[in-house]
Amino acid sequence: MIRDASIQAAQIGSVSFGKVVDGQGRPVTVVGGGLKAQYIQTDELWAALANINYAVIGNAQIKDASISTAKIGDLAVDTLKIAGNAVTVPKFAMAPWGVPGTSVMAPIVSLTFQVPANSWLYASTSASIGYSREQGQHVGTELVIDGSVVASGGGRFYYISVGHSGALYFSSARTVTVSLRFLGDSGSVISSASLFAMVVRR
Repeated sequence: MIRDASIQAAQIGSVSFGKVVDGQGRPVTVVGGGLKAQYIQTDELWAALANINYAVIGNAQIKDASISTAKIGDLAVDTLKIAGNAVTVPKFAMAPWGVPGTSVMAPIVSLTFQVPANSWLYASTSASIGYSREQGQHVGTELVIDGSVVASGGGRFYYISVGHSGALYFSSARTVTVSLRFLGDSGSVISSASLFAMVVRR
């Protein structure tokens, strides 16, 4: 039994890992022989593989990460890129106030999407059409996705409330334009025309 010793070099045959304690006599190892993490103090730690059940990290710089499941309370992202456009942010646009009618169907508000393969593009629109003449001529509107009319309406009333919605399926990836088109005589005006659209992959 040695009370105090100063050893420059030692060759020890066998030491029980469980006997290693801190300054207060508390074991620094777990039952299985692993070193407790709270006793590791280092400026840099290199690990080929780390299996962590629970971690509290003040600040982290991660070069490459693969995460199966994540729950994030508040996330601020400068630039977000998702492979395959798996998540598409909805888009919204409004036409200028009081667009006069023309003799042909003309787009008054449009949106453009990069649609991935095997996806639906859903769109909805609303507006109001008014007249300055007693006898209104025929007016009409169309909701158009990629050149296809998915919803339309019209009439000869003095005031028309417009509301269209529709969707189109795309089996291959492509650039798609969604538009609200308006046809009317020179005395008609379409106002509050809005267009909302989004890509749905399932």
